[in-house]
Amino acid sequence: MANQKQLARLIVAPSDTDPDMLYATRVFIGDPFIFLEQHGKRTLVLSDLEIDRAKRTAKADEFVMLSELEHEIQGDTKTPPPYEKVLAHFLNKRGVKRAMVPATFPLGYAKELERSGVSLETSNGLFWPERESKTAEEIKLLGRALRITETG
Repeated sequence: MANQKQLARLIVAPSDTDPDMLYATRVFIGDPFIFLEQHGKRTLVLSDLEIDRAKRTAKADEFVMLSELEHEIQGDTKTPPPYEKVLAHFLNKRGVKRAMVPATFPLGYAKELERSGVSLETSNGLFWPERESKTAEEIKLLGRALRITETG
């Protein structure tokens, strides 16, 4: 397996049900969105409805509007392109040729990325191994939650 530190990291999932996405972004969003970590920079591709809230609360360096990428692909047509085509377009614009994805990465997206020249590798074990250890802030919040549940 290639050195995982050299690979871009890619997740496409809603953060309210995917612990890897929530860990990466620290924002709850109910619809799937794109997370890309490349050369230490974290980029989120979000719907127009979610981008402002994410800018205020998410852990990321850059925010890209999904609609801008859609317009780049669709040109003069009125029909928006399929999500997987937008994903492939975004990664190709960023020069991503290889990426590490969680084992839960959607197969349809993986097939489209393969067709567009992006090879994927799944993580061997946890996608974010550091999730196994809690930070001081997380421990504090867990303690607070326990006290709340104990008092009823």
